[in-house]
Amino acid sequence: MSSPAVEVIRIEPLAVGPKQAAELLGLSESTFHAHCTAGLIGPQGAKIGKRRLFSVEELRNWIADGMEPRRKWLQRKESSR
Repeated sequence: MSSPAVEVIRIEPLAVGPKQAAELLGLSESTFHAHCTAGLIGPQGAKIGKRRLFSVEELRNWIADGMEPRRKWLQRKESSR
């Protein structure tokens, strides 16, 4: 007897914490935090409770747009609205 096939559904997160955001960018978590503090990471993320979450879509858009420092990234986002 064979067991029925199990369908595995992969759910991609819409937002990730700093550790996962750093992994997506190929950075160590400490480098990611340092770059965030210095304003080199465009997306600011959103604080939810004690945790800061970063939109995966915004991280991807930031990368596609050339990974500009936060000030330029936020200006570009504001002007495109």
